[in-house]
Amino acid sequence: MQNRPDSSGITKLRWLKGSGGLVVRTDSRTFLCDEGINCSLLKIKTMKQYLIYLCSMIFSFLLIGCSEQAQGEKNPAPSNETPKIFQESTSYRDGIKSSIKKVTRYSLVEQLYQEAVEKDPALKALDTEILGMNALKQDSLNAYYKYFQNVQNYWGSANDYINKLEDSTLQVATRQYFDILENRHKERLDQHKTIEDSIEAKTNILYNQHLLVKLLTSSKMMENYQFNEFPSLKTLENVHQKYDELIDETHSQIIYKSNEN
Repeated sequence: MQNRPDSSGITKLRWLKGSGGLVVRTDSRTFLCDEGINCSLLKIKTMKQYLIYLCSMIFSFLLIGCSEQAQGEKNPAPSNETPKIFQESTSYRDGIKSSIKKVTRYSLVEQLYQEAVEKDPALKALDTEILGMNALKQDSLNAYYKYFQNVQNYWGSANDYINKLEDSTLQVATRQYFDILENRHKERLDQHKTIEDSIEAKTNILYNQHLLVKLLTSSKMMENYQFNEFPSLKTLENVHQKYDELIDETHSQIIYKSNEN
């Protein structure tokens, strides 16, 4: 088929007389089946077969439309509207100052990012997972940290007791024995330590990348704001001109009053 109907819905199907083609009309466009389908339709000898074929074609179009619509819902088109945080209306300079203070009281980047999160299900799911990693990390490593701390406390306590031995020869021999035990245990923990260090490194990487996501997301929203709300130069020029007019008028008044005196 040369063109495929969009997801807006099929409103009419009709046989185009004289061309031997099947026309499918949707809400937005008209589609003409290609010659391959036309030949197949010409081979259908009974009205019953034709109706069955026609129904199957309609069903296929509907499935395609539903699939595209579902895909569109999963991946919403990016919004080009002005962020809500900047949609407060103000009519005088003090009011504008107050409004800006309200916006920047907390991180503006964070506020813009949170607004984007609420509009984008995929971004919200990612953000939730990132925020949950700290709790997951803590819960998963608690047992390891507890074990490591208990063992370290034991080596420290054992060393204190070794120092209490009054026989120097016995003290040296005992210290050597416990050094062997401690080193053997450290070797067993080497792999744990390697993975722990890697987790800490990945924690920093994820933290930095999360910040970049916030920065890039908010920068796009600021581009929309700058494009949509870019101040009119004409407005400033009018104010500028009005000041010139008033300055000239007051200057004329000064000269006039001076001459009166």
